[in-house]
Amino acid sequence: MYKSLVTILSLIVLLTSCMDTQEEITVNKPLPEKGTAEYQDLINPSGSMAENIEKVNTIYEITSKLLLDKDVKEAKFLAENQLKIALLIEYQKGQGLAYNTLAIVSRREGDTKASLEYQLKSYSIWEITNDQIGLAKSSINIGNLYRDKSLFDEAINYYNTAISLLKENGGEMSLIRTATKNLGRCYQEQGELDLAEQTYKMALDMAIEESNQRAINFLYNDLGRIYEAKGDLETALTYFNRFLELSQLEDNDYALGLAYNNVGFIEYKLDRDNEASSFLNRALEVSEEPSIQVMALQNLGILYRDNNQPEKSLSVLTQAEKIGATELGVQDLSVTTIKDLATTYEMLGNTSQALKYRKMLDEQQRQLKDAEHKLVLQAAKDFKEVEVRYASFTSSLLVSGVESKYFGYFIAALFLGLAVFVTSFYSSVYKLWRA
Repeated sequence: MYKSLVTILSLIVLLTSCMDTQEEITVNKPLPEKGTAEYQDLINPSGSMAENIEKVNTIYEITSKLLLDKDVKEAKFLAENQLKIALLIEYQKGQGLAYNTLAIVSRREGDTKASLEYQLKSYSIWEITNDQIGLAKSSINIGNLYRDKSLFDEAINYYNTAISLLKENGGEMSLIRTATKNLGRCYQEQGELDLAEQTYKMALDMAIEESNQRAINFLYNDLGRIYEAKGDLETALTYFNRFLELSQLEDNDYALGLAYNNVGFIEYKLDRDNEASSFLNRALEVSEEPSIQVMALQNLGILYRDNNQPEKSLSVLTQAEKIGATELGVQDLSVTTIKDLATTYEMLGNTSQALKYRKMLDEQQRQLKDAEHKLVLQAAKDFKEVEVRYASFTSSLLVSGVESKYFGYFIAALFLGLAVFVTSFYSSVYKLWRA
């Protein structure tokens, strides 16, 4: 129904701070190349239990690399076959890993409902096998899904669960940092800026202790956005400049474009228009990422409008609209752009176009409010249905195979107990008969 600048920012958040976590599996031999006979043979169960377990682990390592390369289709194909083999040989960890991969694939395909179902299946495996680190990683991933749907309270619960599990079981600091940063994102989107600031700073301290420059870099950006939202523009600029300095050292045009855009917009807010124009145009030069291009053009449109250059403002805003429609699939203009276009047309004396965009603005704001409410309610309903199915799945694990080894132990113990009871009973009867 609507697409807005908020949508673009949400995409940036997803790419930079809420990536899914995966288990680390190391196969002690070179991975087979795609297209080779050895690669094709991976999906066929054969040989001993140990050989099939190695196949499952090899597939998982390959799918992890495919996801990094954004080859979602091949990753999905391999993960489905990994799951078949793992189920066949009753390899629980392999099943949990396959469900995790399929969850990540579903999330990237935009099917968060299916993704949640796979994640909960993975979670149930770690729960039954008492894998506390696996539970923590699944908790982070499930929290990400709830956050995607603006179900922040549920997301916060999962992130806090993950942090507790990791701290209690010697989990890696990088995972604790990831969960902490994502927790901060929830507080930020709830408007709890002080809590978000404290949480981001805890994550930053961990990133510094790890010497993880990429994590440090994006946390500078996160803190800059917090101080910008608080109205502390000078502190925001300090953090955005740190973000820019580190981005210039990386081979990452996306981060660099985002940094130039953010610094430029703060310079505009501080009434330093020449500096603002320079940084915003630099963002357009260094990054071809459509979301960065749209933001920088929108900000330039505001700058030109405020400097009484309506023709230039109209030109860049129209360009932003075109990129949004062709590159990002954003068919409806954002509220910000509609408002800017209405104001620009008023400055140009084009009252009919100005009136058109004012009416569009009123309608878009109404739709935005209604749509956000409906989307959250629908997401809550969908996720509740998944949780019910997950409960049934977990129950079935205890009876139908995933825990067959432990179920077998239970049956053996039951028969042993029955044998002891029968022996004791007949012994008592025999003694009574002798008496």
